[in-house]
Amino acid sequence: MMQADLDDLRQQVRNLADRVARLEASLAVPPEAPLTQDAGAPHAAPSQLLEAGTPFFPVPQSTPVLPVLGGATLGLAGAYLLRAIAESGVIPSKLVFAVAALYAVASLL
Repeated sequence: MMQADLDDLRQQVRNLADRVARLEASLAVPPEAPLTQDAGAPHAAPSQLLEAGTPFFPVPQSTPVLPVLGGATLGLAGAYLLRAIAESGVIPSKLVFAVAALYAVASLL
């Protein structure tokens, strides 16, 4: 690696360190501001929170989307399978209708 490249890399690291320091300063929360949603919890200074490893802002907990979409896809696949069985004529249509109605009720529950 050439000296000019090394100096350029050092300057880029300094610039990045300055930018990070400015971002951290702009996001600093005053110690008297509430940092958590708990009303009874004592409030800590941001430096104490960083040392403790706790985040400044609470992360919302949400339902994972992938299992919900997978269950919906399996439900539709079952409905299409029942439709294909009904159209093929292998099983009497009244029986397939009864099974499909039970399937629909079970999926709603």
